[in-house]
Amino acid sequence: MNDDDLLASAHDVLRRCELLLQSPDEPLTPDQAADVEAIAAGARLFIERVTACASKISSLRNGQVSYNISHELRGPINPMLGYPRLLLTGYNGSLTDTQRAHLQSIYETSSRLLDDVNALFANARTNSHS
Repeated sequence: MNDDDLLASAHDVLRRCELLLQSPDEPLTPDQAADVEAIAAGARLFIERVTACASKISSLRNGQVSYNISHELRGPINPMLGYPRLLLTGYNGSLTDTQRAHLQSIYETSSRLLDDVNALFANARTNSHS
């Protein structure tokens, strides 16, 4: 997993949010749109932090553990996981099949992104002890 892979996943989440927000044929309710905006904000913040922390991420691959960067990268993923899960339950209104598919993809991509970030830190901890 490299920086480009992390960024590509976050950009995929952002792209799907934009598709949901801009679909004239399947408009979201105002509450749903606000939740999707929160997902997009998380993705944008993650992209910003990965870009700003590129050298720190590189040092993680070399076994240098940084708990600050752990929080910086994991924090924005929370809304990228939580809001899709809530929206998929229908708590804020029903969804079309297309909306549901986009939200499911956002959730799955965000979940993999968290797994990748967790693996990055697990590898750094392992390498720092060897």
